[in-house]
Amino acid sequence: MTKRKRKEKPREAVLLVGSGYGALKVAEDLAQSGIPVVWVTRAAHFLKLPGGISSFGEWPDDINFQFRPLYLRVTRHNLVTPLTGARLETLSREENGFRAAIVQDPQYIDYDLCTGCGRCMEVCPLSQSAHPPLARSPAYCPSRALELDKRKLGACRVACPLGVNVQAYLALTAESRFEEALRVIKEDNPLPGICGRVCHHPCEQSCRRGELDQAVAIRDIKRFLADYEAEHEPVGFTSDATRRSERVAVIGSGPAGLTAAHFLNQAGFPVTVFEALPEAGGMLRAGINAFRLPRCVLDTEIRAIERSGVEVRKNRKVSGTDALFEQGFKAVLLCTGTHCDLRLNIPGEELDGVVHCVKFLSGVNLYRTGEVGRRTVVIGGGNSAMDAARTALRLGAESVTVVAIETEEEMPAHPREIREAREEGVTFELGAAPIAFKGDGGRIQRIICRAAHWSEADSNGARRIEYDSDETFALEADTVIVSIGQRPDLDETGLSAELAAGRGGRVVVDERSTTSRKGVFAAGDVVTGPTTVIDSMAAGRQAAGRVIEYLTHKPFPSFELTADTRGVGEYLDISEDIPRRWRPEMAQRQPKVRRRDFDEVDFGFTAEQAVAESQRCLQCSACCECRVCETVCADIGAVDHFRRPKTLEVVSPAVIVADADELPSTDMVEQQGIYRVADFKSGGTLVDVLVAGCASAGQAMTEAARLRATNSPAASKAVDLRDDGRLGFFVCSCNGAMAPAAVVERIREDDPDFQSFGVHDLRRTFSTGLNRAKFDDRSHFLEH
Repeated sequence: MTKRKRKEKPREAVLLVGSGYGALKVAEDLAQSGIPVVWVTRAAHFLKLPGGISSFGEWPDDINFQFRPLYLRVTRHNLVTPLTGARLETLSREENGFRAAIVQDPQYIDYDLCTGCGRCMEVCPLSQSAHPPLARSPAYCPSRALELDKRKLGACRVACPLGVNVQAYLALTAESRFEEALRVIKEDNPLPGICGRVCHHPCEQSCRRGELDQAVAIRDIKRFLADYEAEHEPVGFTSDATRRSERVAVIGSGPAGLTAAHFLNQAGFPVTVFEALPEAGGMLRAGINAFRLPRCVLDTEIRAIERSGVEVRKNRKVSGTDALFEQGFKAVLLCTGTHCDLRLNIPGEELDGVVHCVKFLSGVNLYRTGEVGRRTVVIGGGNSAMDAARTALRLGAESVTVVAIETEEEMPAHPREIREAREEGVTFELGAAPIAFKGDGGRIQRIICRAAHWSEADSNGARRIEYDSDETFALEADTVIVSIGQRPDLDETGLSAELAAGRGGRVVVDERSTTSRKGVFAAGDVVTGPTTVIDSMAAGRQAAGRVIEYLTHKPFPSFELTADTRGVGEYLDISEDIPRRWRPEMAQRQPKVRRRDFDEVDFGFTAEQAVAESQRCLQCSACCECRVCETVCADIGAVDHFRRPKTLEVVSPAVIVADADELPSTDMVEQQGIYRVADFKSGGTLVDVLVAGCASAGQAMTEAARLRATNSPAASKAVDLRDDGRLGFFVCSCNGAMAPAAVVERIREDDPDFQSFGVHDLRRTFSTGLNRAKFDDRSHFLEH
């Protein structure tokens, strides 16, 4: 039985809302009288003037520095709870006062732990950007702790199914820190070279740079980093997880299976991948051609996963899960994909020369058995159809035509794939559907088609073919490649007898990726039907988390992100000063040359192109969350990017308001028991502001008398200073903490005996020994 967590008792204190000098005086008077105060403001520091108030001419330039001792004394007082970057969620009237719910934004840099050393700023890749995320708190604040501006997560990262930190690896690439950038990618994506070539890059569709000119070429930069690794030292996978004994079997080595195996291994589980094909990769190898995904890239990334500890067994067809459990596996994850072609089911589909896409492509890519006739027609409008058409050209077809029911704008294939197919000589017959194959002597000769289009989707999301007329037309063909989709093939593996299947033969799972059999999970296309590579990888990673939960009986953190998962505030505005600059087009081989072989079409970015393109990133979130600052601060622990908002409930007999705009509703200032500092001001001088603070504090003291602490803080003891033990002081100017530079300079000019010391002077002073320092009667630090 789980022990119920006791609800925390609300804190009793006077609630002070807003910032400024008047608020500071309120907090001092209440605390000095023994009354606890919860001081909440949205501002980053407490001396920020409330909205609508500006300084006056007679206020000195260094006024904040003059208030620094009081600021320090008040915010460090044991009866004051200071909450900057906080807001009142609710404030409601009760019988004996008010009840407030307060939420403080995450404090990513601990105010008390940060020493202000600046190491984090030195390693931050955005320290020289137009909006550096790290900055020192104002010099007059009690601590020189750093502040981190970290907005909500970037739209590009949220759009990525794997949640890859795009902004971080772009920021690091822009600084030519390529190995670090690749490590960022590999935290979430174990196949960067593959995704750098075949991912449909939804991140780019969400890129805010597109509002200015064009989206950043995110996928191409990822490819450059993977290619850079191939030419230099490999950036391996790292894991500090404790190794476990529970073995996991993964059936299938496609994108879902490889990704799931990787993350299971990273979590400490021994993983064995079973692949029925002679080579690992699943549809990455069988369905995607080498001119788009070179085999050396695929092999390298699979080997990297194997070297990290995953065992891959090829030519190992699994026909049931019983044998796996008998071998000692504690969980089985099914990721067999969709390797069975859908059929048109029209007359003549059994004629010689009519082949289906998966069988055709796997024959070419795995067994080198593909053959085509002089006139080849591909039926279908997806990426696989484009692969088949371009493959047919490379196998010697003189003409290749794609027949699809969609218009070009409706075709599911990526526009780039369509464009490149057309550049290589593929022609398109769109808005048409085949109704029969005709042949002679058992061999295909022509395709009979009718003009058609898709109907609107019905209540189940299904669409049907609607013909535009009864007229037909014929296309001559020696080879027809049918590419209208795929489905799982559980019957061939024998797993259909063990697991419940649904529409299209897809495995039925619940929200935890669990199948109808205990201990057996499924993910990827075998569950959803054909999807993209990156979507399959995300499904594999999610299923790995479910397997880990099953084996450990503990919840596993989700990697799915929203813009509000971390960070505070809206994205940075797109500055009007940023010039428009278009993304570069990646260099390619000429169409007439590349259609002759299976060598890769794209050349990839140079280092200079990758750096320049990465610099186009707007860094919308200010902080890119590369977490290099965490690494250099590990010995102190001041930086933590995963801190959560803090909540506090306060019961208050009185509320003092220094800034009415920080109330949930400005109408509340008229309620009894709420005192506004501005109501007690008679003028705009600094004295008026402080007197108003005293007055509003005095009004609250009566109602808060019962909260007064019984024991007053002990008085400080006087120090007896003998003639032979005089005390001096010096003004440190290294951080500008004691006064603005202009003020320090004015003191130096007024008193020729005065000296100020920077950080190097202080090091020399302490190394010499303060016990040997000499002071004059005016207590200025003169010599050592």
